[in-house]
Amino acid sequence: MKTLRCSLSKRLLISSLVLTGMMMVPMDSKAVVASAASDSPAGTSQMTKMTAASPKITDGDSGTIGTISWTFKNGVCMFTSAGEYSENAYETAPWYQDSTVTGFDIPYQIRLTGHGPASFFTNLQNLRNIEGIRNIDVSGASSLFGMFTWDRSLTDLDLSRFYTSNSTNMDTMFFGNEGLTTLRLDHFDTAGAERHGWIGCFCTIQNYLKLR
Repeated sequence: MKTLRCSLSKRLLISSLVLTGMMMVPMDSKAVVASAASDSPAGTSQMTKMTAASPKITDGDSGTIGTISWTFKNGVCMFTSAGEYSENAYETAPWYQDSTVTGFDIPYQIRLTGHGPASFFTNLQNLRNIEGIRNIDVSGASSLFGMFTWDRSLTDLDLSRFYTSNSTNMDTMFFGNEGLTTLRLDHFDTAGAERHGWIGCFCTIQNYLKLR
C-alpha cells in the first residue's frame, strides 16, 4: 500500500496542503515561476520537465562541497566527513542532474543551512536510495526548494528528522517523483513558509501517495 507516514496532525496538514495545491497551482503558475526564480540562478522553474544529463562525475572521483568531503564509486556518492553546505546546489553540486548516480551514503551528520538544501538532489533520475538520510540536518535551512525534484526512481523517503520550521520556501520539493510511495514527515512544518513557498511542494505526488 502506498502511504505517507506522519503524525495525525501532520496528516491533516499535508491533506490540506495537497488539496490546496491541487486547486491553486494551475491558477498561480506565475507565482511558482517567481518562487523558482528566487532560488535558481538561471531563474528557471523546476516545474518544467527535466531530462537526465550526461555524467558530471566518474568512478573514483572525490572532492568537497562546502566543508563536506565526498567520493564516488560504483554509482554511489559517499560523504566521507561531517560538514556544512549553505549555497544553492543548482548546477553547482558535482552530481547535479547526473544520470549515473544511483545512491548516496551519508554516515556522518551534515548540516544544510541557508539555501543549502535547494536543488541538492535535483533530477537524479536513476537515484534509488539515500542511505543515512536521517543524518541530514536542515533545521537551519531557509530554503528546501526543489530538493528532490524529478528523482523519479526514489520509492521511499524517511524525512522524519527534517525540522523545517525555519524554511520559507519548499516549492517543488518533491515535484515529479512519480515512483515515490512512502514519505515520512514527522516534523515537517510549513508555518514559516511564505504564501507561495510551498505551493508546488506536493504537486504531482499526491496521485501516487495514499494517506493512512
